[in-house]
Amino acid sequence: MRRVENYVEVQHFLNQVCARIQAKELHRNVRDELAGHIADRAEALLLEGMDEKQAVQAAVSQMGNPDEVGKGLNKAHKPAHDWLFMIAIISLAGIGILAMATVQEAMGSELGGLLFRNKIIYMLLGTAVLFGCYFLDYRKLKPLTSYLYGGAIVVMGLTLLLGTEINGTRSWLAIGPLGFRTGAVAVLLLLISLSGATPARQWGKRTNQLYQLTLRYLLPAGLLAATATLPYVMLYTIGFIVFVWTTRTDKKQLLLLSLPILSGAVIFVTRDSSLFDRISEFLSRDARYNYHSVEMVKAVQSAGWTGHGFASRIDTLPYIYSESILPYFIYCFGWAAGLFLVSVIFIFVARLWHMLKRLHDHYATVLGCSLLVYFGFQFMWPLLASFGVLPVISMEIPFIAYGGTTQILHFAAAGLWMSLYRRKNRIASAGNGELA
Repeated sequence: MRRVENYVEVQHFLNQVCARIQAKELHRNVRDELAGHIADRAEALLLEGMDEKQAVQAAVSQMGNPDEVGKGLNKAHKPAHDWLFMIAIISLAGIGILAMATVQEAMGSELGGLLFRNKIIYMLLGTAVLFGCYFLDYRKLKPLTSYLYGGAIVVMGLTLLLGTEINGTRSWLAIGPLGFRTGAVAVLLLLISLSGATPARQWGKRTNQLYQLTLRYLLPAGLLAATATLPYVMLYTIGFIVFVWTTRTDKKQLLLLSLPILSGAVIFVTRDSSLFDRISEFLSRDARYNYHSVEMVKAVQSAGWTGHGFASRIDTLPYIYSESILPYFIYCFGWAAGLFLVSVIFIFVARLWHMLKRLHDHYATVLGCSLLVYFGFQFMWPLLASFGVLPVISMEIPFIAYGGTTQILHFAAAGLWMSLYRRKNRIASAGNGELA
């Protein structure tokens, strides 16, 4: 029996079906799958005594109306959306606008009255980037893995050579009028590049494992530490361990790779006197040495259910536009508003996990894990620090804090995540090549 695709009747049927499917990238898979079904039916009819042409015609007829088949497949494979996730983003952005309005009113002319205006500008830019990433086919990032990794390394290297020096360290890089915190840009590029890197299960012998560990973790983490961005070292460390976990050969490999990473982190903390002192002061719970954390807890405790009102001043709480924005928000609007904010954050993170479990493509799953770590760490650490559970670190909570260029990166990461989920019904399932 010759190939069924060579019959005019089959070609006409497949063309009519594909004409109803908007996602052109699915057409090849659809044609192959339907042609396979037609071939199976035609072979069964041949065994019943039909000649070949009649068997093919009958098999096509049994497939049903091609327009209806096409409509059904188009509906099954249309872009997926998680509306609750989108509502959470809008809610967090709205809370960020309200928070920055009250911060600017409370601070008066201390920052030139630009906080609220800049917040709106960066949010509009971030929204535009979000939509751009949403419509981007995330699979196009995989061939760019080496460029993303190299870009992160180059940016950090340039910062060490040409960056703006603040408090004796170089962690900011200026390109014309645009200045940005290097760690915030580099860590996102590194996490995305991890998703397209060689899986841990393919690292082979010990020497190659050491090479991959040096290339993919030790060098980037060392540069992040050198540019005085410890929170991003912690974030990338967790992201790298999760990458090894999701692509490992077995648990033994994960343990062998994680031990030197965690040992190095302990050595780094104990050798960095300022960092070690900060952690020791936090653990001591002595208000004389743990001022910021103590004042954040006091602000939350004094809020009551209704708060102290819009733009209430609290001179003892520093950085109310960045690290302290959550306790200040609760201080102004009360525990009820704080409970709503915490609920939205948990919904955002929970929806990330919910969507991650529904991705079919391996690259999308690994990239989704990286983005889950990216958002989870940046939400949960500032949140727990606001209640005195963790020490305060220099990290701005996504969508709510002042942010600047960091805020645009958060919107970009959210848009990229939505791109992963949007195409989950348009990607062939790994392993069998069938449409998901």
